[in-house]
Amino acid sequence: MEEKTLANRIFRYNITLIILPIFAVFAIGLIGLFIAMDAFNNERVNENAVVIEQYFESLDEATFNENQVDIYLDDYEFEFYMSKNGSPLVNKDGIAPFNDNMLIDERTSVVSMMGYTYVTRKLNINYDTYILMAAAENHSTFFIKPGFFFNILAYSIITIVIVLLLTSLYLTRRLSKSIEEPLEKIIRGTNRIKKGNLDEKITYEKNEYEEFERVCDTFNEMMDQLKENIEKNKKIEHNRKVLIAGISHDLKTPLTSIKGYTKGLIDGVANTDEKRNYYLKTIYEKTETLENLFNQLVLVSDLQSETMDIKLVKTNISKYISNFIQEVKMEYSSRNINFIDNISVTNCYVNIDQVQFGRVLFNIVNNSIKYVNKELIEISFNVYEENEFVKIEIKDNGEGVPNDKLEEIFDLFYRLDSSRTGPQNGSGLGLAICKTIIEAFHGTIIAINDSGLKLIITLPKEVK
Repeated sequence: MEEKTLANRIFRYNITLIILPIFAVFAIGLIGLFIAMDAFNNERVNENAVVIEQYFESLDEATFNENQVDIYLDDYEFEFYMSKNGSPLVNKDGIAPFNDNMLIDERTSVVSMMGYTYVTRKLNINYDTYILMAAAENHSTFFIKPGFFFNILAYSIITIVIVLLLTSLYLTRRLSKSIEEPLEKIIRGTNRIKKGNLDEKITYEKNEYEEFERVCDTFNEMMDQLKENIEKNKKIEHNRKVLIAGISHDLKTPLTSIKGYTKGLIDGVANTDEKRNYYLKTIYEKTETLENLFNQLVLVSDLQSETMDIKLVKTNISKYISNFIQEVKMEYSSRNINFIDNISVTNCYVNIDQVQFGRVLFNIVNNSIKYVNKELIEISFNVYEENEFVKIEIKDNGEGVPNDKLEEIFDLFYRLDSSRTGPQNGSGLGLAICKTIIEAFHGTIIAINDSGLKLIITLPKEVK
């Protein structure tokens, strides 16, 4: 099936505009030929036919002599044919096609036929029937005047121009109309975008041209991308406002402490070595808190602005988790924490940035250690395959989170206990960072309650 494209239609129209004048020239030539043939056949009867007609009419029993008739006709350049009772008496081999099939009666007749003039009569003499026929070439009236060919040429050119103009006007109008419709749709779509309407898409119902189908599809894709970017910018702007509010909130407490203790040192309130050491240690701890908060804020800013260099590497996830568990066991060996390994896969690969994924796991573990209020903290790791994905479950034995707050815990600066406002009690950035990093790996992270808080990370598997 031929493709419905604008280029094909324009090609067909051009072919039409080429064929039409050729057809017009052929038609005009054919008409001219018929005119010429008609003019050629419009001949004048031989002028001597009148004399012959009078001569035939004057013949009767007294004047007719079968031996004298042809001699008289020789003077007028007529061929002569005569028969008596059906038997030829005179039949000269002239150019006239003599025959007995012509309708001949007793009255003299003059007939012009096939380029010849015929004079005929039937004559009854003494019981004998004579057929008399004389024939000579016609005197043609056909004469091509000097202006004849010029007129034919002029009429041909005028006709061709008119045909081309009318056809071009019709085809141009039809083509313009078929182009104007989708363009008008695009213009209306652009105006809707200017007014902020990004939901109403362009529909090209006729599907007449593939070019316009692609244009409309591309326009709709652009509109979807624009809508997505606007939503993304709104989210970034919201996060920026939240970030600024969170920074001002979380910086206030450590800065106030640093300022107070520093002023105490300046004013001599710390008048013993023990007090001075205590003041300096407190200032150092608050400074570390600020540094940690600053590093997290920089990380959040880089992740949200997509300026962080994420280097995805195909990684054996079971080995990676096993190594991580051994690492945290050593780091928290002095704490009453039990890390449980439930890894059920041995040779499964995912694409991750190993440094950033380690940050995700540390944030989750630290979050559990910070909020599980039990003498023995249990944190279990469960890794398994599910269709084309790998699931990593990290579960603690805490109190969990209210079900209506499960999605909010991934928001910036969200704290389940709003009274715990100090950075030492959590900045509210850890899980937000985890979600942003996991999404950069084309994965997802969700939270559910399962005898404690369980975080489920889903990552697409990679071919070994």
